[in-house]
Amino acid sequence: MALRRVGASLSRRNRVDGDEPLGTGALVERDMETHPELSPWLGGVYVTPIARRRGVASAIVPHVMGCAVDFGMRDLYLYTASAERLYGKLDWRRLEITFYSSLERRPSCIS
Repeated sequence: MALRRVGASLSRRNRVDGDEPLGTGALVERDMETHPELSPWLGGVYVTPIARRRGVASAIVPHVMGCAVDFGMRDLYLYTASAERLYGKLDWRRLEITFYSSLERRPSCIS
């Protein structure tokens, strides 16, 4: 599959500085070196600290998922070290728990 990076971002209008970024997410072909057989991935989901717990990720993730559907992709994978509960609320299901990085102190989830 030849997939260019497709992304979504959310920002709000700030009267002083213009647009203020709130969060981002992307549809990527490869994300985990340990699982080259899995593709495509929801990756790069990040919400700025000031915007967390305000539904930003819950808006970005479905948008990226919709992009995957628009491209005819049936399966989509993600890797999270800290947001399994959020993705569970968005109807993702766990495929496995794994240690991916030596920097991580706890197992993480592939969905």
